[in-house]
Amino acid sequence: MAIDPVLRDAFAHEAWANRALLSFCRGLTPEQLRATTPGAYGGLADTIRHHLDAASWYQHRLGLERLEWEERDLHTDDLDELRRRADEVESRWHRVFEEPFDPERVLDPAPDEDPPEHIKAGVYVAQVLNHGSEHRAQVCTIITTLGVRAPELDVWAYAYATGRAQVDPGPTV
Repeated sequence: MAIDPVLRDAFAHEAWANRALLSFCRGLTPEQLRATTPGAYGGLADTIRHHLDAASWYQHRLGLERLEWEERDLHTDDLDELRRRADEVESRWHRVFEEPFDPERVLDPAPDEDPPEHIKAGVYVAQVLNHGSEHRAQVCTIITTLGVRAPELDVWAYAYATGRAQVDPGPTV
């Protein structure tokens, strides 16, 4: 079973925005990739890495095996490696939804949670999408503080870039 059609655009946007941001970052210098600003998670590349680590962790909480780089907390600011990780996270979402997905299913606490938390599966789905948007926005804020115009990564940019929305050309004469 593929991702539920209702969620298809949400997860497609998540993957598209991650790829677009990483592609944009190829034009930045190493110093710019380490830049940060108040209110951001950390440096630009570190914020992207954190988001990908979290997405992998959410996939694990929803039933997939942990990925080595997330489990071992392997930090990197290498854009090729971050793109590889983004691709790996993207390719795993269909596995989360192979079986009928019950958003009301309560997940057992993670072994190291203190205090233990009982969270419904649907909350993790909402969190991965929110978390990605939040941290991509932080990265774009960092980029603008560098005096560089940040890429547009919102859902509307995704829709136009992927043909999910089109501008009516108007009447032909």
